[in-house]
Amino acid sequence: MDYKKIHDIIIYRANNRDLIGYGENHHITPKCLGGTNKKENLVKLTAKEHWLIHLLLVEIYPNNPKLKLAVRMMSIKSDNQERETIKSGKIFERIKIEAAKAHSEVLKGIKRKPFTQEHKDNISKSRLGKPGTNKGKIFTEEHKKNIGIASKGRIDGDKNPMKRKEVLDKHPSLFSETNNPSKIKIKCPHCDILSGKGNYSKWHGDKCKYKKQI
Repeated sequence: MDYKKIHDIIIYRANNRDLIGYGENHHITPKCLGGTNKKENLVKLTAKEHWLIHLLLVEIYPNNPKLKLAVRMMSIKSDNQERETIKSGKIFERIKIEAAKAHSEVLKGIKRKPFTQEHKDNISKSRLGKPGTNKGKIFTEEHKKNIGIASKGRIDGDKNPMKRKEVLDKHPSLFSETNNPSKIKIKCPHCDILSGKGNYSKWHGDKCKYKKQI
């Protein structure tokens, strides 16, 4: 099948008509292939044409991961776009698998920059006062039973084979507090509660509800 020919016919037809009703802007030459936002590189397509064009682009340029990610994004229903979700299970499965591989390829070798203190403070502020993920949830007996089954056979505590004397003698820092920051407990001067660093910064210290107001 000549995917390029089908692609060009759809674009040519769209460029030579006045679309009445709903339409979506499309870059004729995708930005990941060097396209720009200039007027001559934009065309208005129907939602169906836009979806089809992106499927065709994946077939025309099978080694471009960003085009696969674009198709994945188009498969997500948007509140501000009149686009139906994909009806074909086979197409959806293929898009999901290829998009996952493409995402991995795009991120390969990219190291995430460490968060700045300002970023960390903003995250802390956004979570302040919000309940924990499981707070208020009531687990069914079946759920509790499944948790028990999943935990069965797990080796914890001193039975962990990594805690054998010969291993600890060879690697004394293996289970040290330095390598296990979750073991470090900080005492709040206002409520005398010992807690980990994360909970301390969130609920204690200057944020402690028992802190005396001056």
